[in-house]
Amino acid sequence: MESFSDIKNKKKIVEEFFCWVYDKDNIELFEEVDLSLAPDYYDPNIYYTKELFDFFNTEAMKRIGRIGQLGLMILENKNYYHNRLEHSKGTYNRKLEELIYLASNPKYREYVEKNNLKLYLIAELIKEAAHDIGHLPLSHILEVYVMGRRDFHEDIGKRILLEDEQIRRSF
Repeated sequence: MESFSDIKNKKKIVEEFFCWVYDKDNIELFEEVDLSLAPDYYDPNIYYTKELFDFFNTEAMKRIGRIGQLGLMILENKNYYHNRLEHSKGTYNRKLEELIYLASNPKYREYVEKNNLKLYLIAELIKEAAHDIGHLPLSHILEVYVMGRRDFHEDIGKRILLEDEQIRRSF
């Protein structure tokens, strides 16, 4: 596999992956700087297809941009802050890198193509991007003490993904 160590190279690799997955000759990529990647990556950008870009810009996803990821840790250090949207984008980016790594193996590509699994690769990216969509502020704490279970946000997330018209239109 080629290295993500240079900006032009990473974008090219991501484009090639999405062209393969979508069976297209070219793909329009949107990019966004993720400052959390800057210290560790030569290219601190996260790349999206139009559909994923539209998804991240739905009202449901913008809402989780106003919800802290780190819960009550902000009480320990006022400089801590990371919201659930940033976290979701980072999780999407890690999954994209994993799938690109897997797809660099010709046997993996052959298996995916032979079994018509490209749609599942896209579904994996959406799943990672959307995994926090049902969270409320302090939801893990509130779920345990108010609802009596820790997975209530997953039920809310499923309903949002299935019922939100703006999300449905983005895909």
